[in-house]
Amino acid sequence: MFELMDRGEVDMDVIKEKHNVAKKGEYIRFPFSSKRKRMSTIIENAKDGESGYNKRLLIKGASEIVKACCSHYLDEAGDV
Repeated sequence: MFELMDRGEVDMDVIKEKHNVAKKGEYIRFPFSSKRKRMSTIIENAKDGESGYNKRLLIKGASEIVKACCSHYLDEAGDV
């Protein structure tokens, strides 16, 4: 995500201030808001998966809100 924003010359400090983002240690938190109906945390230095990408996005909120943000997901059977 940050690499894409860098390529688009997005000022991350402005985005962080606009969305009240707190950075503490190895995570960045977007706090819950009633407008977004969810909270998000980006964890840096997460265990590398097969992709070799070391960041994870964790989202907490109503299931229908979170699901609407996803491009794909795993169902209870583990199918994409």
